[in-house]
Amino acid sequence: MNGTAAGIENTLESSNAVNTLEYCWKRIGTLGGDRTCDRLAGLIHCRNCAVYHQAAHTLLDRPPQKKYVDLWTEQLAAQPEKDEGNEQISIVIFQIGHEWFGLPTARVGAGSEGCRWRRIPHRSNKEFLGMMAVRGELVLCFSLHAILDIDPDEYSTCTHVLVCGEESRRLAFPVQKIGGERRIILTQHSKPPVTISRAVDTYTQALVETEGYSVAVLDADRLFRAMEAKVR
Repeated sequence: MNGTAAGIENTLESSNAVNTLEYCWKRIGTLGGDRTCDRLAGLIHCRNCAVYHQAAHTLLDRPPQKKYVDLWTEQLAAQPEKDEGNEQISIVIFQIGHEWFGLPTARVGAGSEGCRWRRIPHRSNKEFLGMMAVRGELVLCFSLHAILDIDPDEYSTCTHVLVCGEESRRLAFPVQKIGGERRIILTQHSKPPVTISRAVDTYTQALVETEGYSVAVLDADRLFRAMEAKVR
């Protein structure tokens, strides 16, 4: 008998609400019985039988014990402990070159494969790539690699694109890999150094470690303003 079946059986036997049930599965069934039940020819196992299913529903529908209700009431009513000075946020991480970056999840609209854009005559440059169609929508496309001044030797062909910003100001940029969503805690120790030596540091809000990655969390507002300035 497996643990689930044993748990159902023991709880049913101890409940006054289901004392009238006939535990056929342990008499003539596959859960301790002699397997002489006529239904087994088509059902193979008691798990597939409506009688066994009904017993499980009876177990789940029984009134909870008072101590169980009291325990959950106490836990749900308790105020969560606040971690003073720390801020928990959700970010989407992505890779450009050998470096990992993150943007707040609320500012990331979509991610997809493919990096095809069309240049705009006399407007496109190394930072502003042109226009890109993403899921039927035309959005401005930028090179985050160029804006963040990432070493060209560390940069390879991008295979994905992230679409960010708000409904009225959507921006897209190619990336090499999208690592998905992560929840991180920002502390005073996450703040980047005051001394700014690289373009990427200008847009970095925090430096965090997550699942073995060192991630530069970017300031979305500052970054998006810089992108928009490239097309004015």
